[in-house]
Amino acid sequence: MKEFVPRYKSEVGLPFSCNIRPNLVDEEIVNLLKEAGCYCVRIGLESGNNYIRNTILNRNLTDDQMNNAFAIFRKAKIDFWTFNIVGMPCEDAKMILDTIKINARAGTSFYSVGICYPFPGTKLYDFAKEKKMLGDKRPSDLYSGSALNLELVDEKQLLMFERHFVRFIKAYRGIYLLPSPVSGVFEKLLDGILSKRKTPYVLEKILKPAYFVHKIVMNLFTRSKNYERI
Repeated sequence: MKEFVPRYKSEVGLPFSCNIRPNLVDEEIVNLLKEAGCYCVRIGLESGNNYIRNTILNRNLTDDQMNNAFAIFRKAKIDFWTFNIVGMPCEDAKMILDTIKINARAGTSFYSVGICYPFPGTKLYDFAKEKKMLGDKRPSDLYSGSALNLELVDEKQLLMFERHFVRFIKAYRGIYLLPSPVSGVFEKLLDGILSKRKTPYVLEKILKPAYFVHKIVMNLFTRSKNYERI
């Protein structure tokens, strides 16, 4: 990095973003990145649950390493983007909430989330095969469903967590701004609501009219703009 920074500044000199593992982050490295023109880093967080992250995925990353990296990036005022995965083998709703909550506490700038799809030739695929979790389902992408036969979460729950991932992060972030005794109560309340299997069905009934009204408003707005252009 010490060799890279002055050469990059003199020979290229353009702002850039990069990928980095949290265990490689310290203040010296981040300050060098900042000096070179780095404005955003991307981190493969994958899961906020220690068992899923390190036993299932073999990421070898502790909570302390990740939280330390997040704190250093915040101090340096470098945005950080996390990649997250839901629907892992052996993952239940509370484990998915661990991923949502670590992002909420970290102050992550941008988020990306997809549903787990184990590819043949990987240890994750072999694990899922051994546990008889591989079914005949073949989703068209990483956002429309799971390729696994999951027992601890159903399809509706999984899609709820994937589609409302950012909304849930913002909800927990708001809770963490409250005084500690109050925030703990609201956190447990939200944990209980989002962990229930019936929640996706209730949420769908609540949001469906809202989406319908939003669609009408947007159509009216678009027509109005088109008329103004004519």
